[in-house]
Amino acid sequence: MKRFLIIGALCLAPVVAVAQTQEDEDKGYLTELIEENLSGVSREVTIQGFEGALSSEATIDVLTVADADGVWLTLEDIVLSWNRGALLRGAIDVQELSAARIVVSRPP
Repeated sequence: MKRFLIIGALCLAPVVAVAQTQEDEDKGYLTELIEENLSGVSREVTIQGFEGALSSEATIDVLTVADADGVWLTLEDIVLSWNRGALLRGAIDVQELSAARIVVSRPP
Protein backbone atom coordinates (compact mmCIF):
# COMPACT_ATOMS: atom_id res chain seq x y z
CA MET A 1 0.00 0.00 0.00
CA LYS A 2 2.93 2.29 0.76
CA ARG A 3 4.12 1.79 -2.81
CA PHE A 4 0.66 2.78 -4.15
CA LEU A 5 0.75 6.09 -2.29
CA ILE A 6 4.33 6.89 -3.23
CA ILE A 7 3.79 6.05 -6.90
CA GLY A 8 0.63 8.12 -6.91
CA ALA A 9 2.40 11.05 -5.29
CA LEU A 10 5.22 10.85 -7.84
CA CYS A 11 2.65 11.17 -10.64
CA LEU A 12 1.24 14.43 -9.34
CA ALA A 13 0.98 17.41 -11.65
CA PRO A 14 3.48 20.28 -11.18
CA VAL A 15 3.08 22.31 -8.02
CA VAL A 16 3.82 26.01 -7.84
CA ALA A 17 5.76 27.18 -4.77
CA VAL A 18 4.21 30.13 -2.95
CA ALA A 19 5.04 32.56 -0.15
CA GLN A 20 4.91 31.35 3.46
CA THR A 21 2.19 33.94 4.28
CA GLN A 22 -0.24 32.08 2.03
CA GLU A 23 0.37 28.66 3.63
CA ASP A 24 -3.28 28.11 4.66
CA GLU A 25 -4.52 28.67 1.10
CA ASP A 26 -1.74 26.50 -0.30
CA LYS A 27 -2.61 23.61 2.00
CA GLY A 28 -6.07 23.58 0.45
CA TYR A 29 -4.60 23.77 -3.05
CA LEU A 30 -2.11 20.98 -2.38
CA THR A 31 -4.75 18.81 -0.71
CA GLU A 32 -7.03 19.15 -3.73
CA LEU A 33 -4.16 18.56 -6.13
CA ILE A 34 -3.09 15.38 -4.33
CA GLU A 35 -6.66 14.10 -4.08
CA GLU A 36 -7.36 14.74 -7.75
CA ASN A 37 -4.15 13.11 -8.94
CA LEU A 38 -4.40 10.04 -6.71
CA SER A 39 -8.05 9.54 -7.61
CA GLY A 40 -9.05 7.80 -10.82
CA VAL A 41 -12.03 6.49 -12.74
CA SER A 42 -12.89 3.88 -10.10
CA ARG A 43 -10.95 5.33 -7.15
CA GLU A 44 -11.60 8.36 -4.96
CA VAL A 45 -8.92 9.53 -2.53
CA THR A 46 -9.93 11.90 0.27
CA ILE A 47 -7.49 13.70 2.57
CA GLN A 48 -8.40 15.34 5.87
CA GLY A 49 -6.08 17.44 8.00
CA PHE A 50 -3.11 18.02 5.69
CA GLU A 51 -0.48 20.15 7.45
CA GLY A 52 3.14 21.06 6.86
CA ALA A 53 2.87 21.77 3.15
CA LEU A 54 6.01 23.88 3.16
CA SER A 55 8.03 21.86 5.69
CA SER A 56 10.09 18.72 5.18
CA GLU A 57 7.66 16.71 7.32
CA ALA A 58 3.97 16.89 6.47
CA THR A 59 1.14 15.22 8.34
CA ILE A 60 -2.27 13.97 7.29
CA ASP A 61 -4.95 13.14 9.85
CA VAL A 62 -6.91 10.72 7.65
CA LEU A 63 -6.55 9.48 4.08
CA THR A 64 -9.25 7.25 2.61
CA VAL A 65 -9.48 5.38 -0.68
CA ALA A 66 -12.92 4.45 -1.98
CA ASP A 67 -14.40 2.76 -5.01
CA ALA A 68 -18.01 2.38 -6.18
CA ASP A 69 -18.76 0.20 -3.13
CA GLY A 70 -17.37 2.71 -0.61
CA VAL A 71 -14.21 3.18 1.44
CA TRP A 72 -11.91 0.17 1.41
CA LEU A 73 -8.69 1.69 2.77
CA THR A 74 -8.16 4.14 5.64
CA LEU A 75 -4.81 5.48 6.84
CA GLU A 76 -4.69 7.54 10.03
CA ASP A 77 -2.06 9.81 11.57
CA ILE A 78 0.20 9.83 8.53
CA VAL A 79 3.68 11.32 8.57
CA LEU A 80 5.15 12.12 5.19
CA SER A 81 8.85 12.98 4.98
CA TRP A 82 9.48 14.69 1.68
CA ASN A 83 11.82 17.04 -0.10
CA ARG A 84 10.01 20.37 -0.05
CA GLY A 85 12.58 21.77 -2.51
CA ALA A 86 11.19 19.37 -5.10
CA LEU A 87 8.02 21.49 -5.13
CA LEU A 88 10.06 24.23 -6.81
CA ARG A 89 10.78 21.77 -9.64
CA GLY A 90 7.12 20.78 -9.87
CA ALA A 91 7.69 17.35 -8.31
CA ILE A 92 6.94 15.52 -5.09
CA ASP A 93 9.86 13.55 -3.68
CA VAL A 94 8.79 11.25 -0.82
CA GLN A 95 11.49 9.70 1.36
CA GLU A 96 9.20 8.06 3.92
CA LEU A 97 5.51 7.56 4.52
CA SER A 98 4.22 6.06 7.76
CA ALA A 99 0.79 5.70 9.34
CA ALA A 100 -0.18 5.00 12.94
CA ARG A 101 -3.15 2.97 11.75
CA ILE A 102 -3.95 1.27 8.45
CA VAL A 103 -7.37 -0.32 7.96
CA VAL A 104 -8.13 -2.41 4.90
CA SER A 105 -11.91 -2.90 5.22
CA ARG A 106 -12.16 -5.15 2.18
CA PRO A 107 -10.38 -5.83 -1.10
CA PRO A 108 -10.71 -3.02 -3.63
